[in-house]
Amino acid sequence: AMSCEYRRSKKWWNSGFYLKCLLLVTSILAIYATGTFVMRVGFATLIIPIAALLVNLKASGHYCRAEKMRRLLLLIDGLGITPPKLELAQLEFEIGKFDKTKPLYTPPYYDSPLPAGPQRLSDIIAESAFFTKNLSESSAKVFGGIALIGLLLIIIFMYFLVQIGISQTASQLTAKIITIMIVFFVAGDFVSYYFKFSDLSKTSEKVLIKCDKLRNGEDINIQ
Repeated sequence: AMSCEYRRSKKWWNSGFYLKCLLLVTSILAIYATGTFVMRVGFATLIIPIAALLVNLKASGHYCRAEKMRRLLLLIDGLGITPPKLELAQLEFEIGKFDKTKPLYTPPYYDSPLPAGPQRLSDIIAESAFFTKNLSESSAKVFGGIALIGLLLIIIFMYFLVQIGISQTASQLTAKIITIMIVFFVAGDFVSYYFKFSDLSKTSEKVLIKCDKLRNGEDINIQ
C-alpha cells in the first residue's frame, strides 16, 4: 500500500509537469495567435494552470499518505510498537477500498539485522537517510542541470538574434518568448526543486551522521 501511494504520487506529479510544459507551448502560441484561435489559446492558458494545480494537490495527497505509512512503519518495524487502531482505520479510509486488501508493507522492509528496539530504529532511520540523501542529491543535480541548460539556450538564442539582426516587430515578439522561457526554466519549478532537493540531501546527511553516532554509543545534539 505504501509503495502504491508513492507510485500514484509520482504519476500525478509527472502529469503536472507535462501540463506545465503544455502551458509553455500554449503561451508561446498565444503570442502569434490571430482571429478565433486567440480565444482558444486564451481559454487553454486559463484552464491549464488550474488543471496543473489540481493535479499537484492530488500528487501531494498521495505523497502525504505514503509518508504517514512510512512513519507508522518506523514504529512497527523499528520498535515493535503496534499503532493505534483508530489511526490505522483513518489511514485505511484515506487510502480507499482498492488498497485495503493490501498490507502496509511486506516484511522485512528494512535490512537491519537488529531486534526491535532503539538500536534497530536508529539503524533503519540511517538506512532511509542514506538512500534519501543520495536520491535527493541526484534529483537536485537533474533539476539544476535542466535549469542551467535552459538558461544557456536562452543566452545562445539571444546572442544569435543580435548577430543576425531582426526587425523591431520581430524583436518585440522574441522578447516575449524569451521572457516566457526564462520564467519556465529559471524562475519556475526547476530552480525551486533544485533548492528543495539540495536542502533535503543536506538534512538527510545530518540525520545519517547522528544515527551513526547513536549506533556507536555516542551522544548527539538533537537540535
